[in-house]
Amino acid sequence: MSGRRSAGDGIVTGHAVQRSRERLGIPKKSVERNARKALEHGVHRLKATGKLRRYLDYLWWHGKTPMNGICVYHRNVYIFAQGILVTVFPLPKIYHEAADKAERKLKESQHEH
Repeated sequence: MSGRRSAGDGIVTGHAVQRSRERLGIPKKSVERNARKALEHGVHRLKATGKLRRYLDYLWWHGKTPMNGICVYHRNVYIFAQGILVTVFPLPKIYHEAADKAERKLKESQHEH
């Protein structure tokens, strides 16, 4: 299992840990928890609309990693493959407003249920 760290519900690759620490500035111990939050509370590709959806679709179809999950959480893009966090990177600024709006909308709909 080199390169992977076991998590409660899934797995985070060593690469994802390294990138999360570099790009998000979070401690190693927080990476798995942050990945779970992204999965639970992030805006998934199929729930996104407009230019944010087009960007996520572009990543989906042109990505080099075979992925089955891509979401945006707190202005960062999380790439998952079979429930494993593969990498994370900042969302380009041009999509920040759309992502913030989508996250607010998602949060409001979750509170209604």
